[in-house]
Amino acid sequence: RDGLPTKYYKFYFDGGLKFAMNHTPPYRLVHKPLDIEMVGVRDRQLSRVVRPELRLQELIETEGDPLIEACEEVLDLVTDSSSLNLGDFGVFGSLAHRFHNPRYSDIDLIIYGIRELQELRATLTELYRGGPLRNEFEDWTSEDPPAHWNFTHYAK
Repeated sequence: RDGLPTKYYKFYFDGGLKFAMNHTPPYRLVHKPLDIEMVGVRDRQLSRVVRPELRLQELIETEGDPLIEACEEVLDLVTDSSSLNLGDFGVFGSLAHRFHNPRYSDIDLIIYGIRELQELRATLTELYRGGPLRNEFEDWTSEDPPAHWNFTHYAK
């Protein structure tokens, strides 16, 4: 993303995985119990740890950002339609790391708990069936994406 001191890139499909596995330093570790290589970093490579549930709480207190307001509207819709509460959720991606673009970024939410996930799925099913939500990707395919989606091939 532009406009910040550090440039961030958006990867599609497995582009981020390929980038992380093939660049120096390699961001990969061997997961010994499974004996497979995975994307990861060592403790000494960490500059900070972001707790998704705490970052969401911080964001909700922010005013004047249309993406954060949209996030809050979605959460209000879900929590008003279920027994879920804000503490069941967290945020990741560009919102969590403070480099989102209010016009182009998406809202990446996580939910904590198996029961909570089951309730969220049931609630979203109802909200999509007869409520205010719709699936903008219902007729979407990667071979024929909507005109507003710009895909870039990063891997060679």
